[in-house]
Amino acid sequence: MIDHSIFKGDHRHADVPSEPLQTFNLNDPKFDVEVSGDYVMVIANCNDDGLSIVTLGSMEWKSVGGFLPGDIFGLMFFYAGLAAIYFVVTLWYHCGMKMYQEAAIPIQKYILATMVVGFLEVAFLGIDLFIWNINGLRYPAVAYTALGLGVLKRGSSRCLGVMVAMGWGVVRESLGATLAKIIFLGLLYSGLTLARDFLAIAAESVQHLSQIQEEEELLDLALVLTPIIIVINIIFYCWIISSLSSTTEYLRNMNQTSKLRRHMQLRCLIITSLVIVGLLLALNIVQVFTNYLNQDQMWIMQAVTHVNYLFVLFGVGILWRPNSHAKDYAMQMELPGLGEDENELELSCVVPSAEDMDDENGFKIDDAVAT
Repeated sequence: MIDHSIFKGDHRHADVPSEPLQTFNLNDPKFDVEVSGDYVMVIANCNDDGLSIVTLGSMEWKSVGGFLPGDIFGLMFFYAGLAAIYFVVTLWYHCGMKMYQEAAIPIQKYILATMVVGFLEVAFLGIDLFIWNINGLRYPAVAYTALGLGVLKRGSSRCLGVMVAMGWGVVRESLGATLAKIIFLGLLYSGLTLARDFLAIAAESVQHLSQIQEEEELLDLALVLTPIIIVINIIFYCWIISSLSSTTEYLRNMNQTSKLRRHMQLRCLIITSLVIVGLLLALNIVQVFTNYLNQDQMWIMQAVTHVNYLFVLFGVGILWRPNSHAKDYAMQMELPGLGEDENELELSCVVPSAEDMDDENGFKIDDAVAT
């Protein structure tokens, strides 16, 4: 005879009551949970002579809301709402580009593509959790698609950050050969990150002891890729900060008031995003040592990361939104005036690149700033 008893308690403090909350036999193995919390199942085999083997068979755990673990249950509804917001923002930007297609600039296509990738990622993440919650199983095709789209989104966002920081669409009509370098670095980052993530997943899927050596090899290869990805991240961040500083200084020296205002707004946007990232990192470190958040609240940290990304993307979309003068904006230079309101006059001419503009002494502005 096998007696199955389920006790309620907190596994972290081993606070298990002395009496079982409910007993059941093999004919009626269902246990209805009436109070939320952590549960411990104890199985006792009566008349055990030490030679018997107990076979448990299969067990299925399902809450009232579905099969999703409680610590990520809220993410399912969050992804659904975020996908709806992404859809509205992407549709607004696409309609604007269609309405002002004659005045469209190339960087708007990259912004729209990044919005589409972001929408697809959260949509597949939501679908993955919804299927898991209904069936109790995850579809690998959906989960891996969401993973790939997430990596592609992070790579494209880094490329877009460099593009806007260099003033594409504000002081540059095109980026020339630099655009190919930006895209190459973004693809390299995405490829290495995707390979690392898939190696980690393959290592976690090892189920037999004979494959332990293979698991260790996969983890070692993933660890080798990690520092390379970190270096590429550092290159991207330094490139964005350096380009943003150079473009801002150039616009200030040239008295380009309205363009400078836009780039100052972009700088505030990036600084705010970095502050949020820093706070999340600090909270994660505190969580490791204090456990101030319950397990069912941990999804909030992941949700804030997605909201922060949408905040930056939407802000860039607003600053570079489609309008009837967008195409001429990068080819107009403001005429410096003596009064505060006299800088609104603009001359139709090609604005030189911030890296190619020379000062009166023949030195490049970037070199002068560096010295």
